[in-house]
Amino acid sequence: VATETATVLRVLVELLRDPLPVGDLHAGIVLQKALLDTGYLRRSADYGARLEAIDNRRPDRDYTVHCTIPEFTCLCPRSGFPDFATLFIRYVPGPRCVELRSLKLYVNGFRDRPVFHEDVVNVVLDDLVALLEPRYCEVVGDFNVRGNIHTVVRAVHRDPGWTGEPLPWWGMKVAQGDGFPPDGR
Repeated sequence: VATETATVLRVLVELLRDPLPVGDLHAGIVLQKALLDTGYLRRSADYGARLEAIDNRRPDRDYTVHCTIPEFTCLCPRSGFPDFATLFIRYVPGPRCVELRSLKLYVNGFRDRPVFHEDVVNVVLDDLVALLEPRYCEVVGDFNVRGNIHTVVRAVHRDPGWTGEPLPWWGMKVAQGDGFPPDGR
């Protein structure tokens, strides 16, 4: 603990000695970057937070998997303040399905990452598509109101050879709503 405290103090002293960079970066992001650079704060990949797949045991059948992640958090790259969202994932598996424990750890890895809302949804979609090779995959990020603006980001992947349709979203009661993604088709 003493070594970690000394590292934090050294980073703070270095930040106070040098002027903050010009631009949109908030001091909190500068501190976070310094803590990451010194190794005091670890990136999500350092925790082993990688998505893992399991074999689809019914590859001959089209079926839809829905995941609701009601406690997603990340950091605003401009202010350094936390952003909160509910992520909705819907996919029709190809050869593989996502292993749910790895999905939980992967999503939790965004907590210390400064990332824009649009990038969250597209990065999650890209990572799922690269790992699973699904017939269809959709990610919706329903971000809490910040500065009087409610943001919903939706990204979709469809395998060019697949002509089916995913099953429609269904509602499952969650703490902050009816479980449907906004514009829930």
